[in-house]
Amino acid sequence: MKQTVTQAVEPPKEEDVAGAQQCARQEEADSAWRDLECVTKSLPLKSQRTVKFITEKGASSRLSVIPLKEMNFTLNKREFRDAIKLRYGWEFNDIPTVCVCGDLFDADHALICMRGGYIIQRHNEIRDLEAEILQAVCTDVEVEPVLQEVTGEVLPRGAIKASDARLDIHALGFWAREQSAFFDVRVCHPNADSYKNLTPEQIYKLHENDKKRLYSSRVLEVERGTFTPLVFTTTGGMSNECQRYHSRLAELLAVKKQESYASTIAWIRTRVSFAILRSALVCLRGSRSRRRTIPNIQETDLELEVSVACR
Repeated sequence: MKQTVTQAVEPPKEEDVAGAQQCARQEEADSAWRDLECVTKSLPLKSQRTVKFITEKGASSRLSVIPLKEMNFTLNKREFRDAIKLRYGWEFNDIPTVCVCGDLFDADHALICMRGGYIIQRHNEIRDLEAEILQAVCTDVEVEPVLQEVTGEVLPRGAIKASDARLDIHALGFWAREQSAFFDVRVCHPNADSYKNLTPEQIYKLHENDKKRLYSSRVLEVERGTFTPLVFTTTGGMSNECQRYHSRLAELLAVKKQESYASTIAWIRTRVSFAILRSALVCLRGSRSRRRTIPNIQETDLELEVSVACR
């Protein structure tokens, strides 16, 4: 700019251009953030809370990718509409009004109801995805490893001491060479009634502390390894420790694949974002009706049943 004003003949230095571009981008980002805060404050309290969760790091990763079928980044038209409604907290007018468990059925209830097994399925989907990516950068990756028994070690009150205790994932060499790293996944719905008065940070810290209270001391004292709780929300966000874990995972994977860190961390966040979204859609649309008992045809005497039916 100075050279333009003074009508300088020589072109500006590359570092000056880069610095000016960075300042311009920062000013644009700051302006956009101020506009967002201004708009958010004008919204109802429920909408303000929704905006907080959908603007978390990683919560919008799936919106910035090309819908490639071979990478499973596609949605059908109903899934797309449902995803938009879930993201912004809009009401659904084409779902049941009463759940088979007896409670009123809406999107929030669908994401916490234990009937149908979809909550466990959601957890397992994230667990298996993280284990799959870990296998590319670590050795001895195991899903649901059984912990060593407690034989005299003194653990604090509240710690899990059962002989058959398990964690979600074990990997060797993640944080340090030849060191065991244990991870445990939790996916929570931040709009559940028990979290209504908590901020996102408080929700994440609540679940991180709960996981550490149960397993951290046992892993440190008995396994001599590290323990990292991986806490996600149904809106696509994740806790600070989970973000650090993904950052480390992206570093290792970028070196292994000889890719840039930026593209690698974006790929990981997108995979996680789609996994959380698809599991939420299953919770919303999956059948929770009482299952009919299917007779075992192999053990059925067809001739006898026909004779009884014809009487």
